[in-house]
Amino acid sequence: MAQFVAVQTLGQNWQIDRPSFIAWTSPGQPSTTPLWELINPTTRDVVYLLSTNGITPTLSGFSAAGIISYVYPTQICGSVPLYAAAGPSDHWYTTNLIEHDELLGVSGWTDDGIAAYVLPVDGASLLFK
Repeated sequence: MAQFVAVQTLGQNWQIDRPSFIAWTSPGQPSTTPLWELINPTTRDVVYLLSTNGITPTLSGFSAAGIISYVYPTQICGSVPLYAAAGPSDHWYTTNLIEHDELLGVSGWTDDGIAAYVLPVDGASLLFK
């Protein structure tokens, strides 16, 4: 298992404080599925999508960069939701519902639902500058 930190920032207003979640870096953990990283080569936006059927996920304008981890497609074993939000040219992922909801209050950001279920990291948070 490994701790994951989103490497993106939201302009000059957001800063990563700690790892966001824990997931497996190799297959084999029961009930997990690949979490793929897709990148838009023009905007450099990054999206994370599950592959529950063994096929590489696709999204218009994005290229598959590879599997970054193995996560749960449904909530089990003490897992927590990995919430997703989409901005005009960026995506954001967090396990903190309050952070997610605050981001949705920023103009142009929309709810992308739950991307996956992951294991929590105590104290994970974003800092608003």
